[in-house]
Amino acid sequence: MKKRTLKVYAELIEVARVRGVIAYSELAERCGYGKEGGLIVKPLLNEIHKAEVDSGRTGLDALVVRKHDGTPGHGYNEGDVDAWREDVENVYAEWSTLDD
Repeated sequence: MKKRTLKVYAELIEVARVRGVIAYSELAERCGYGKEGGLIVKPLLNEIHKAEVDSGRTGLDALVVRKHDGTPGHGYNEGDVDAWREDVENVYAEWSTLDD
């Protein structure tokens, strides 16, 4: 996994540990890509999702939302908000109890 993907991965793990969600733009800014870095982050989220699913976990990309309404992008679970909420709760369960 590339260094920039690992940076995004680490941020998402921290968001999961505090049981939060994060906007694409905020995630990009935290990773040093600027507010407009959402386009950089989106393909990295696909790589992270695959790694999580391959490891038997729910994709951390469930925690990334649109800033204006706090919901996932249109492609996430074909817009099934209930499935998304379930995924978010699964991510919290998988990551929020880990030790430092």
